Amino acid sequence: MDLKQFLQSPFNKQNFIEFITERFYGFAPNLVQNEYLGQVKLDDKSEIGFFVFEVHDGINIENSRVGFHKELKKYADEHMLDGAIGAFYHERQKVWRFSFIRFSYDESHKKETTSQKRFTFLLGNEKIKTAQSQLKNLKYPKISELEIAFGVESVTKEFYRGLVKEYEKLLSEYLTYPSNDDNSKKEFAIRLVGRILFIKFLNKKSLVPDDIFEVTEDYYHEKLEPLFFEQLNTPKSERKQEFKNGNIPFLNGGLFEPLHLDYYEWNGNESRFAYILKIDDRFFSELYEHLNQFNFTIDENSIEDSDLSIDPEMLGRIFENLLAEINPETSQNARKSTGSYYTPREIVDYMVNSSLLEHIKTKTNIDEEVLKTIIFKNKEPLHDYDKTKILSAIFELKILDPACGSGAFPMGLLQKIVKILNLIDEDASIWFGLPKNKEFKETHKNRNKDYIRKLSVIKNTIYGIDIQPIAIEISKLRFFLSLIVDEDGEPEPLPNLEFKFVCANSLLPKPKNNQLATLEYFMLEGDLLELKNEYFEASGERKKVIKKEYIQTQK
Repeated sequence: MDLKQFLQSPFNKQNFIEFITERFYGFAPNLVQNEYLGQVKLDDKSEIGFFVFEVHDGINIENSRVGFHKELKKYADEHMLDGAIGAFYHERQKVWRFSFIRFSYDESHKKETTSQKRFTFLLGNEKIKTAQSQLKNLKYPKISELEIAFGVESVTKEFYRGLVKEYEKLLSEYLTYPSNDDNSKKEFAIRLVGRILFIKFLNKKSLVPDDIFEVTEDYYHEKLEPLFFEQLNTPKSERKQEFKNGNIPFLNGGLFEPLHLDYYEWNGNESRFAYILKIDDRFFSELYEHLNQFNFTIDENSIEDSDLSIDPEMLGRIFENLLAEINPETSQNARKSTGSYYTPREIVDYMVNSSLLEHIKTKTNIDEEVLKTIIFKNKEPLHDYDKTKILSAIFELKILDPACGSGAFPMGLLQKIVKILNLIDEDASIWFGLPKNKEFKETHKNRNKDYIRKLSVIKNTIYGIDIQPIAIEISKLRFFLSLIVDEDGEPEPLPNLEFKFVCANSLLPKPKNNQLATLEYFMLEGDLLELKNEYFEASGERKKVIKKEYIQTQK
């Protein structure tokens, strides 16, 4: 069969069976019309099952990771499967998911699956370049070859290779920058690429229209500057008349505030730097041509479930790849000089799990095996346990990553906490029953529970420091996107994370202050804390007032 046509077309069960039959010898489809099509034994003795799942109404295939974990586990245990190839589709949606699932079992031989990892291509659209290149040679594979074919590494490398090429052309050919400071020019370029990727993610949630990506003359000044600074960064009531009735949301959060690097100053007609800071339109045309070859998903990949698409974690990888460009040294030395290394997801996951286990065990005295079942296996324990104690321990938790980079550990912790909350308190009744959480829920009663719960964890629990300003910006980007993914319709203004992620050198000591023990000091410290708490969700003029009051009080 024609592979390209198969990958670009809506799901068709007969075509799916034909694809499998061509590539897995010995496969004879089960004629019973249910999810399980049958299985084969590979050359390496692995057992692979084949599945088709129809997704119900209310689920957007493209923007939602569809479940069926329990059903897959049931079939895996029943047929002792090492892996599975599955299709997830909706009869009225063109896009469908094509997944490889790898099963792991308990130590006492194959009795019960302990975990499943899923790797997914989004198909049924034009963006099938990666899927086509990785699946075209799939012929009678071993399970290790399936893991490579569905692996995310090749997507990452291909995406970055093109992105770095466009970034370098921006600096060398397409950008005329007002400052002679080479590092400022590079930081502006990285920030521009980051902002464009962010609006690409927003476009996946229909928060930014498709025509934003149609390159017109003087594109940066005519389209992107108004989008960044006059719309995404400005409440609708304060916008210029031509933007008041648009559907583009106010995001708040500082991501699109014009900085000195941006050379943006509106004089009533245009930015007065429009003819000094210039970007050739060809840069955007070439960049979008590269981006349009890939699917984007705003839901971050986890160790258990990965889309072979561009997800928010990629912002961290951009930081890893481009950080050296801000430093005039070689790439290797630049990373060493700032301690900048990207931590693999598996290590992040293990360290997050281990830290949570020790914290909750110390705070609750709950049996360690019960906690391991919840934290490491993401399963409900067989024995009774005190859920309120666990949730109280999580609510009281504070974590600080003193060299957070692009936010891998803080984001890993947020993902794990949300998983635990969904597992042991699905309706959030215990979480919002905690004394300090009741008022928070009431304040945000118009939002869905997943958003409120995630926002409360971000506000109460997570902190990060890094010496690189762009690293802090990327950490904030990832947390903003993690909130947007849980919003329905137009998002509420995002929180301000300046007190959650701070650019500083965490190895330097605090300056000595001989007045630390005075009553006035403690009163002022209390004032600072109140201002910080209010600032988290402030916007508009009140945000500016708080910032001014904070600086005065701090002095």
